[in-house]
Amino acid sequence: MAAASCKVDDAVDNGELAQLWTAAKVGDVQMLGRATAGASDVIVNAADGFGNTALYYAAHHGHLACIKMLLSRYAL
Repeated sequence: MAAASCKVDDAVDNGELAQLWTAAKVGDVQMLGRATAGASDVIVNAADGFGNTALYYAAHHGHLACIKMLLSRYAL
């Protein structure tokens, strides 16, 4: 079982994480699919500098399709 959210170190491409968080914020399901394709649950659950995850952003902005996609990819 994965942790609820994870701080990701510099070994992870922050550009990929920014794409993940941005897609969730704006509700771009296609971008979110690309950002999470093959991603581990650690990446899907990565928290930004404010402690927010992609699932948080998708829920906060009411993007149900993104929420469903993230949950199907082990977002907590």
